[in-house]
This record gives sequence, structure tokens and C-alpha cells, in this order.
Amino acid sequence: MYQGCFVSLVTPFLKSLQIDEKRWQELILWHLKEGSQGFVIASDIGEGFFLTVEEKLNLLKKALEITQKSVPVILETSFQNTTSCKWLIKQAKALGVDACLIELPSYSKENEEAYFSYFYDLSKMEVPLIMRYSPKEKKWPVQVLRELSTLPHVLGIQEASGEVALTQAILSGCHITIFSGHDDMTYSLMQNGAKGSFSVLANVMPSLGSKLVSSYFNQEYDKALLLQKKYKRLGEMFKVDRQELGVKYALSLLDKCLPYTRSTPTPLSEKQQKKIQDFLKNFSFP
Repeated sequence: MYQGCFVSLVTPFLKSLQIDEKRWQELILWHLKEGSQGFVIASDIGEGFFLTVEEKLNLLKKALEITQKSVPVILETSFQNTTSCKWLIKQAKALGVDACLIELPSYSKENEEAYFSYFYDLSKMEVPLIMRYSPKEKKWPVQVLRELSTLPHVLGIQEASGEVALTQAILSGCHITIFSGHDDMTYSLMQNGAKGSFSVLANVMPSLGSKLVSSYFNQEYDKALLLQKKYKRLGEMFKVDRQELGVKYALSLLDKCLPYTRSTPTPLSEKQQKKIQDFLKNFSFP
């Protein structure tokens, strides 16, 4: 069973917007040293939509070579069609991926049978699957989520709906691992049965994320709650349209990667840059 703070890694780019492979290796080694308990590659914060499948697989291959199975490595493999998704999962499986992350679409009663068929097809590939639940429109009924969770090789759910009670509702009817998909709700979701987080903020402060989760499971609840409050303050720095802009800018100040993104050519405003500079200068790291 997976447990801990898994960092949803940014993808470092050179000024040319080619992947910075040197920084990729350095980022992973830094995170391992700081206590990150797993990695999620090519997710939203990693600008997965702007990566080719070859780039995703190369990032995965490098990460697996560096980690040497010391922590789980998960690849986001979401696609609009089953064929492309299955192809990417097959390639990732051949490389040794630990699990694949797949986003649930907006719910439609009329398409319910198609959803089950889709995930059943994927589950037959015998790769652990984690479903990311982040509804943009219609929400999924809890009972349907429970039923999907019983499919073979469905390992867990990344709960990013923003509803704490949903975790408890899902777990009351099935045995599955839940991960927080909202950094500011990790403590609350763990109180309701979640086993950790897929964290964006851990890109900037990996030790804070890992200590938050570890403290909770060591029954140091007061310490975990204090760390959650720090996490929330950190998260307020990155409330911009494209979160990777703020996160990468902060990482550039820490000399961990360059601030360039493929998702948008527009840099952070000087006001936002100053805000992040001042915050990092005055923030007390755990």
C-alpha cells in the first residue's frame, strides 16, 4: 500500500523550452534527500499536456534509473481515447513504472457504462492504476466511484474535488487508498482516511510535505496541524492562473530549475515575483 507525500514534479525546461535533463536528475536527487516518498510525472503541474509521449517516457525512464525502486514513480497517462492511453501504459509498464495516474472525466449518467468499459480495459493491462478525481462539471456519485474502485488493479484515488466528506464516504464502502489532491486539505483528508498526498507545494518545500504526512502517521497530530498551516501559507503564494509559473519561479530562486514554462509565454508579474521573493526570504523552513 502506498503512503506518504508524493511530489507532483514540475518539468524543468531550458530557455529553448527543451527539457533540462541535468536539472531533472538534480531535482529528483534533491527530493530523495529531502524525504519525498514518491513522484508523479507529467501531471498538470508537470505540464503533461505540453509534453510529447516520447518526452514523458524519457522522463519516466530517467526517474526510474535515479530512484532505483527506492520510492514509487507514477506516470500520468490520461488521454481522450482508450487506444492512446493503453499504448502509453504499455510503454510505461515495459520501463517499470509503479503505477499510472488517469483522470476521471466529468460524470454523465448516459456514459456510465462507457466509463466502466474504459477503466475495465485499462485494468486488464495489469498495471496499478490511480484515478484522479477533480470534477470540473458534474460530480460522480459516491456509489459509482466505489464500484470503479473494485476493478482489478485499481490501486487508489487522488481526491481533488475539494470535499473532505467524500473521502470518508468512499472509504465507508470499499477498501482503496485515497490521496489528497489539495495541499491545503491534506491534514483534513488524512483525518478521514487518506494515506497521504500528491503534492504540488512539495516541489518547493519537499521536507515540509513529507514531515506533515509522517508526523500525522506518527500520531504527532499537533505538529502535523502546525505544518499544515505552514503549507497553507505557502500555497497562497501560488494562486495564479497557471500554478507552474509561481512554483517554477520559486524554484528558480532556490536554484533548482529555470522559470520557463511551455504552458504560457507570459511570465509572472513583478508584483507576484516580489511577493514570492519576500515570502521565501522570511519563511521559516521546517
